[in-house]
Amino acid sequence: MRRKAIALVTVGAALVVAATVVVIFRGPASDEAATGIHNTRAPQDIASHWTKERMNEASPG
Repeated sequence: MRRKAIALVTVGAALVVAATVVVIFRGPASDEAATGIHNTRAPQDIASHWTKERMNEASPG
């Protein structure tokens, strides 16, 4: 009975490792991964947009 339990645990661990490897390698390629937002506006335009009133009314998200 003990050998059977050890064999089942070993097989289960091997399956977990195999699944982890598949998940890691099937992830998006580096050129497909999210890289954020590219900002093309001048810093002065952004600074003038965020007035005190807009900052007070802004909400996260």
